[in-house]
Amino acid sequence: MLSRQMGARNACSQVARRLATRYIVNMKQYRTISIDLGNVDGLCCDAGKLREILDSDRISNSIEVSLRSRTWTEFWGRVLAARAGLRTTQQTLDKLALDAALVANRGGREWKTLADSTLDVLYMPGHAVTWRDWQRREDYYPEGVLLWLDVDARLRELTRNNVSLDQFAQLFFATRGSVERISTYSFQDVCDTLNKLAPADWKSFLNQHLFTHASSEAIAGLAPAGWQPTYTSVPTETFLQDEADADIINLDDSIGAQLRPNGSVRSVMWNGPAFRAGLATDIHVVTVNGQPFTSAVLLSAIADSASSPISLTLQDGENHRDVIVSYAGPLRYPHLERIPNTPDGLASLLAPH
Repeated sequence: MLSRQMGARNACSQVARRLATRYIVNMKQYRTISIDLGNVDGLCCDAGKLREILDSDRISNSIEVSLRSRTWTEFWGRVLAARAGLRTTQQTLDKLALDAALVANRGGREWKTLADSTLDVLYMPGHAVTWRDWQRREDYYPEGVLLWLDVDARLRELTRNNVSLDQFAQLFFATRGSVERISTYSFQDVCDTLNKLAPADWKSFLNQHLFTHASSEAIAGLAPAGWQPTYTSVPTETFLQDEADADIINLDDSIGAQLRPNGSVRSVMWNGPAFRAGLATDIHVVTVNGQPFTSAVLLSAIADSASSPISLTLQDGENHRDVIVSYAGPLRYPHLERIPNTPDGLASLLAPH
């Protein structure tokens, strides 16, 4: 079974690379062979790997690495999945909401920029990441989606909606007759290609994303596209699917923790309510408000936390202790909502071409 899945993935990867040479417009005819892979973004993002950063820049220049193919292929993974019908438009919006929530709530941005996060490959592989939102491991994947979304919005703004990242892809990923050869690029090549399409100070524009310590700047591409992040007490289908895939209970946006179904703590948001209560990875939640732990009991306690404090009994090895999680709010799940009286830039971006 595994060999069949790997064979299917390799076939899909080849399909995606060929689609890149046709400037990535529509993948509906390949839906049958890709539907069993589960990772729609993984299939679609292979399409951008025909260009790689210069080998000499991989370590010496984190700017080039920040704009490595995997940042924009992650972006194209979102876009192509919608254009091809592998995800609905609403599912794609919900996926972007997850990206925005993650990017907007990275405490580690205080000390570590997106450009700095690209150095993770030098020292983090093979090492566990205990405080992921503080250490910011591989944040260039979700944040790259928001970066290129802002580039797309800026191109449309400068050209009165006549140019988008589709035209950038046509110029930048042009194979010139060869689909087997990988061509290298630098940061300046990216800026030069953007300048051909819409003259502007693209170096400063991109550097603002790469070196910002402000979450509002990191998700700045949503508003020009006519959308803004919000939270409700009801999770989206996409959120629930992500939880199921990871086998977790994701409470990052409420108490600031993720738990496994057995009550063990998978991760804790730096300086969030769970962090301040003393939760840490691999500690077990034994009871919630005096009841044996279940996901339903915990979710109910959080939903009622405005009127009743959240009391947890924790097991850390052979030790037990009781803590109060200081959180008095509803369950919170990320969504995107339209900004009234603004053009919908995502509609045209995600529509089949």
